[in-house]
Amino acid sequence: MPTTYDMQDVSSLVHLAFPDTILVEQSRMSGTDEPTGHYYLKRSIEGDVVGKPVGKNYTPQQTDQVARVVEASCYALDPHGMVGDVQCRWRDGHHVIIKPTDDQRREISKDDTVFPVVHVSGSLDGRAFRYQLGMYRDVCMNLAMMQRVGGLTLTRSINHTSGLNWKMEELVSDITALTDKTDDVIDTFRTANEREVTIADFLREVYPMPEDPTERTRNTFDKRVESIVQRLWRERDQVNRDRPWNTRATAWEMFNAVQGYEQHDARRRNLPRGRSLDRAFAAFNTPAVERASALAFA
Repeated sequence: MPTTYDMQDVSSLVHLAFPDTILVEQSRMSGTDEPTGHYYLKRSIEGDVVGKPVGKNYTPQQTDQVARVVEASCYALDPHGMVGDVQCRWRDGHHVIIKPTDDQRREISKDDTVFPVVHVSGSLDGRAFRYQLGMYRDVCMNLAMMQRVGGLTLTRSINHTSGLNWKMEELVSDITALTDKTDDVIDTFRTANEREVTIADFLREVYPMPEDPTERTRNTFDKRVESIVQRLWRERDQVNRDRPWNTRATAWEMFNAVQGYEQHDARRRNLPRGRSLDRAFAAFNTPAVERASALAFA
């Protein structure tokens, strides 16, 4: 496998992963050719019905459009369009993760490095087409995608209406402006790494307890907290940071402990615990991750 990918590599990967044309078709009455007035999406090559029922004017993105957005993302990450990795997944739509080359790693503190990651998401399950800037942290292998970091909006969305085609062109022109926020995001992370929070208070706000919790609810909360705190201590060891057994941690540490728990450890239906891209997708923008982000990067 190459250590870097150029534009030809990237375009080939996207088209190989997504060979289908997405068709909008009207359903028929059983046993007849009479239309029902309801519409659905179908992958042309496999012929599988995908996503959810749609309206007559629903406009799905196609592979060429996805490839164009991905290519623009590569140039936004690197002036020569060279990137370190491109991963494509079909999950009721087109999903592409783009990672830059190793020289774009940034230090949050000594031995704690991150690098920017782009997620192009063309879900066909009722959600919009989305471009999102996130971060990968080497220590914990967390792939975090946040809607906002501090006052910075890190995502662009396009609804699947008849205007999708020309809005996709607008998105391509906006991509560089979005990736240009990387330095500001890194500065926000560094600031969060200098601000201490109380571990218990932070977790109570991320995972609020009902007013009159059952014993089962309390036990679930306690086990979750134990898992998150153990992850926090392990990550401190990995970055060679002193680990005083106290009740406080930095906001940066707490965000990563929560995000790591949601990505790697939390129960997900049909997704075993571990380091898989599908588990990373499932953890994107969960309520817990959004609350942790708001608390850590306020």
